[in-house]
Amino acid sequence: MKKIFIFCALCAYIVIVTFINSQITHSNIEIPSYNSDLTIFTNPLEFPVKFVIMGDSRHKLGLEFGKDEIPYTFRQKIPDKIHSTNPHFIVHNGDLVGIGSSSSDWKKFDTEYSFVWKDQIPIYPVLGNHEYKYDVRNAMRNFFGRFKGLNAQKDYIFKVGHAAFVILDSNFSYKTEKELQTQSKWYLKTLNMLQADNKITLISVCCHHTPFTNSTVHSDNKAVLEKFFRPLSKITKAKIFIAGHVHSYEKFYSDNITIIVTGGAGAPLYKLSPDSNHKDVSKWKGERGNNFLYCELFKDKISFIVYGLDNDTWEVKEEFEIKL
Repeated sequence: MKKIFIFCALCAYIVIVTFINSQITHSNIEIPSYNSDLTIFTNPLEFPVKFVIMGDSRHKLGLEFGKDEIPYTFRQKIPDKIHSTNPHFIVHNGDLVGIGSSSSDWKKFDTEYSFVWKDQIPIYPVLGNHEYKYDVRNAMRNFFGRFKGLNAQKDYIFKVGHAAFVILDSNFSYKTEKELQTQSKWYLKTLNMLQADNKITLISVCCHHTPFTNSTVHSDNKAVLEKFFRPLSKITKAKIFIAGHVHSYEKFYSDNITIIVTGGAGAPLYKLSPDSNHKDVSKWKGERGNNFLYCELFKDKISFIVYGLDNDTWEVKEEFEIKL
């Protein structure tokens, strides 16, 4: 009985501390302004255009028992490696921070990725479920206060030459029925507009939750499958679907679309099931650790290098390309 009491008291303490931390606004802290200009790549480009796809850079939460926080010196290797690739822009597929309403959590991200806002490297973020925790009003203030170029849009599009990236908010539980209908209409209209645009040869869709996964922690997101992936599969220019949420790396192929799941930028890692529900077409052998993708966009293709962090060493885990 005593052990149960101590355990419950510890849980209550963690919940209270986490909640209090999430309410702290730190009005004296200056919020850095990230470059999220949606029109920056409309001018003529020199190829290749280099960019990074990453996801789930958040820190471990206090209630995530049995999961280890990544030591700082190891964790810093992730932004340092990303910085070394000299990307023209970055796509972050959500869960930038652990608690969206916590200024201290955002300060961790601002510190670790200071090169992004100091060098004004364009970054295009997706809203993950952790961006909504726990006070939604403060959480959205923290998010859009940093990414002013998004103009408070949760769903948006940016173009890089002949490539279009459609960014979607897959946190459906935070939306009203009217907001869900508005999002669906906008998405379908956007896909049809891009399909009809002769200047666009590649359409990529990015959201936080994945329609397919072999994770031992999360399962397929059926709502994303029906609302986002099914409509995309009818678009011939659609080649790539990018997601996170699963703290690992996976790659699938369905309906002529490559599905990339990358959620290994710092959050506690997840194991994948040996009894796979879906055929993973990745060439990454062995246990999958921290990761991100370095990409190069050409006129006729897009190439990918998957970097994985083994112990203290970055290794190329697989390379592939998609013809346009």
